[in-house]
Amino acid sequence: MGNSNFTFFIGMFKMMMTSGFFHLISSIIFDFFDNLSTIHNGLFVLYLLNYNKTNLP
Repeated sequence: MGNSNFTFFIGMFKMMMTSGFFHLISSIIFDFFDNLSTIHNGLFVLYLLNYNKTNLP
């Protein structure tokens, strides 16, 4: 039973890889991580600006 389940999963995976579905999912994931890094960089710049403001002589 588990063996047929596994082959079914492999078939689904191959279908996803060949169709544009996998490309769509991967592009969404990469966009998400790209946005995350952009937000992180923006927060880091804000932190540096605040740090410089508070530590001015």
